[in-house]
Amino acid sequence: MSWNLFLHLLCAHFHDVFSCISGHIVGFLFDLYVFAVSVISRYCTSIRVIPAMLSPDLPFLQRSNLFPMQMPQMLDSFSSTQ
Repeated sequence: MSWNLFLHLLCAHFHDVFSCISGHIVGFLFDLYVFAVSVISRYCTSIRVIPAMLSPDLPFLQRSNLFPMQMPQMLDSFSSTQ
């Protein structure tokens, strides 16, 4: 095997390894971006929903639909344990 062919195959191998690693890095960064966007959107949604749950203008039935764990029952069970 000639020296030029050996160097060519070696460079091709490292190019494949590098492109594979860089592809994994780009994929990881994209997954991280999607995760961050989903967490931020959930956080912003919860900021908008929490004031609606605590609003006195809404009847309790509507507030309990927004918040599945009903607060008065939680408070009653908490006060009875103490």
